[in-house]
Amino acid sequence: MPSTGKMNGNAIGIYIDGTLLTHSLNHSFNSNMATIDTTTKDSAGDAEHLPGLRSYEFSASFYFAENAAEGYEDLWDALIAGTDLTVKTSSGVTGDQEYSATAHVTSVTLSAEHDGNVSCDVSFAVTGAITKDEIL
Repeated sequence: MPSTGKMNGNAIGIYIDGTLLTHSLNHSFNSNMATIDTTTKDSAGDAEHLPGLRSYEFSASFYFAENAAEGYEDLWDALIAGTDLTVKTSSGVTGDQEYSATAHVTSVTLSAEHDGNVSCDVSFAVTGAITKDEIL
């Protein structure tokens, strides 16, 4: 049965090649569409547009763990190698929607503050289309 009502953010994870990102704190999935300006002198001072290219991005923050099943070291290696990864955001609940795509790591950051946690940020650029599926 699909989820209903407002959801707790802990219910949705980000997966890299089928493995949940270890020690994830938050993640986002952004869908964007560029516009093509079609404004002319006949537009009476109002901008007019056509839909243009769509682009998608995933990003996440997580705690560093040297022994992570999917973590900083894996993502850094993927960035350096330009590896295609399958990135997915999903609740895993039957009937909910999940979004997945082939993506490349575009940035990975490691931050270590004084007397604090070692944290990481990663960004992915999607290449091609997004797949939206109902979880079965």
